[in-house]
Amino acid sequence: MSNENFNSLYAPPSYIDDDGNLIGVNDNGANDQKIVNWVDENLDRSQNFLRSQRGWKSADICMSILHGDESGRIASSKLSSVTVKKLRRQGREAIANASNIRPRWKTKTFKNAFEETKEIYNKLRDGWFYSLFVDRFIKESLQWGGGAGTGYLMLWPEWNNSTNQIEIMPKVLSHKNVFPFHAGIDARIENVYGISAYFEMPLPEAHRKFPEHIGIIKADRDIPSYFAGRYEKAKKSYGSGIMGWIGRKSKDENFTPYPVADIFYTWVMDDSVNKSGMTLIIGDPEAHYSYKVPALFDKSGQICRTDGNKRTIISDQPEYNEKNQDGSFKYRKLSRKECKLFPYRRLIISTRNGVIYDGPPMWICRRPPLTQFVFERMVGEWLGISLLRDGRSLERSANNMARAIEDGIVGRLSPPIAINSSLGQPIIGKLTGSVRSMIGKVFKTTALVAEKALIPLLSADYFNIDARAVELIKFLHEMSDYVMGTADYAAWQRLKQLPAADTQEQMTENLGVLATDQEREVERSLLELGEIWQDFAPQVYDTARVITTLGKDGITEETWDFEPNSLIPSTETDNNLSYAEKLQHHMKIFSLYAAPHSMQERQSITNKLTLMQLKKMGVPISDRKLYETFVDDGEFNAMRKEYDEEQQQKMLQAAELQKKLQEANRVADPQNQLHDKLLNEIRGTSQEGRPPNNSARPQLEQKLRDGIPDSTLATT
Repeated sequence: MSNENFNSLYAPPSYIDDDGNLIGVNDNGANDQKIVNWVDENLDRSQNFLRSQRGWKSADICMSILHGDESGRIASSKLSSVTVKKLRRQGREAIANASNIRPRWKTKTFKNAFEETKEIYNKLRDGWFYSLFVDRFIKESLQWGGGAGTGYLMLWPEWNNSTNQIEIMPKVLSHKNVFPFHAGIDARIENVYGISAYFEMPLPEAHRKFPEHIGIIKADRDIPSYFAGRYEKAKKSYGSGIMGWIGRKSKDENFTPYPVADIFYTWVMDDSVNKSGMTLIIGDPEAHYSYKVPALFDKSGQICRTDGNKRTIISDQPEYNEKNQDGSFKYRKLSRKECKLFPYRRLIISTRNGVIYDGPPMWICRRPPLTQFVFERMVGEWLGISLLRDGRSLERSANNMARAIEDGIVGRLSPPIAINSSLGQPIIGKLTGSVRSMIGKVFKTTALVAEKALIPLLSADYFNIDARAVELIKFLHEMSDYVMGTADYAAWQRLKQLPAADTQEQMTENLGVLATDQEREVERSLLELGEIWQDFAPQVYDTARVITTLGKDGITEETWDFEPNSLIPSTETDNNLSYAEKLQHHMKIFSLYAAPHSMQERQSITNKLTLMQLKKMGVPISDRKLYETFVDDGEFNAMRKEYDEEQQQKMLQAAELQKKLQEANRVADPQNQLHDKLLNEIRGTSQEGRPPNNSARPQLEQKLRDGIPDSTLATT
């Protein structure tokens, strides 16, 4: 099957026709409706796929545990409702432990000319991470990962209202907000055929974000799905809804207090190629993401060729027979990859009523800008497994046992009884309420009636508590700790306070493999997050932003050839390339790496202690290595320069003082005690303090201590 047939089966409707014209511009939106239908069809397929996942079945229940909403049903208000939400506590601890991170991915390059640029990226990374509190967004994604099994974090350059400038903004998404298209058994976000991120935006927010498309952004529902159930309960509780709550009623019974619109960001591997016979400009020509695509075929259907400057040559020209001095042909055939309309996927932003955007991504990224966070990933599953799933039955059992114990104790105080109808109404009224309310009360009745006033319906032995119940509750909680790996997390926390290397080694050996495995899952997700940020950074941070963020020393001499609106160096050889093409070449220069056990704060403590032990053992470790391990703020060169300047200043001050002392020595008496004292202090030979030992033969001396003779061994 040809590539064109493949696209017609799976890809969205064509972006351009065979003549290179944009489809949908003059067809009154007919093609847009086809695209909307294509997105809806794939969303339905993806929903069925996600519902078939093992993690989906328990996601909502486990998430309600993390929210603290789930509690066992109580048959009667008289029964015990005691609940120990240990599972929630364990989940929160695991999430807090995993989100205690620093941005420990690093940029590296194989070209020495870009070493300074690499350092700028590392500094910008830290500034972005700490200024936006990205670790808090990661924590929210991990809450979805720990509770529902899967969470997502999306990075997308948008306007930051806090700083009034474009920033790489994080967006947290749940397992219900990301839809993979045609996901295989080994599918991941970076290799899945298509993927869609779903945002349920309040209508004013959606209109403000896309003001030119208000006509197709309509309310899909009156109340957001994520609090629809709670809203209905609140509406019933207050009778007149939210407006009644604040003291004002709506006259319109159909009033919709919180309309929302569904917005879909869809990335798809559209393999369409340029067959128009001419070079096309893809995207807005004035935008930074636009680029040129040469034609794969000419008008006659023959494959086109290109010269060294990547100018498309029509295939029927005779120059193809020309050869270079080495015998090679002067021109070469264009490859299908070079002629792809969307080298980094096609982006569609749509609603259920129309298309907001269709074309190349407005911010170029080599993968969909989504990162999946899970604690437990199972082979053959797209969704992860919730941390809390396996502990549910243990917690339910322990709570049932605790309630039974409380019911047994209360039952002995207020047992079920039958009341003699001959008793007076005051006595019957009190007994009907609670037997314990009879304490201290005095009633008037006959002895015969009082003798048979109360008849117990159950024997006293019925409420006896089995002595094994408490032990069973303890066992269930211990098993819960084992299943959840709570002991492993406690060990990680104690690792921060290790006093010595031997304790460190022992503690590391005691760490469970479960916690280590979960840490590695988080590390991989963070590295993927770093790769996305690395692609967006040169498009967002211009020279002015770098200087503002890093100061005037942030840009070095090697990086002053940057264009004012870009971190992409402008070189003469790249003058024929578009910004997007320069960016694609620039991206390939850099890569990311994450040293093992460096992203997690507690693991970083382990590395520091290990490094210090190696230093004590005489292992040659450089000052830069020590600085980067303990501080790692990218300021080693600046700190070293500052240190050298301080040492030089101290040496100059010492030399100046020595000079003044020499001048004083020429005019002063050589026997002057003050002069000798200062000179000895400078030379480090001062005789003040305790005299040196072993300077004479030991001898026994007699001294008086408080009038009592005492022998002392003297060595001076």
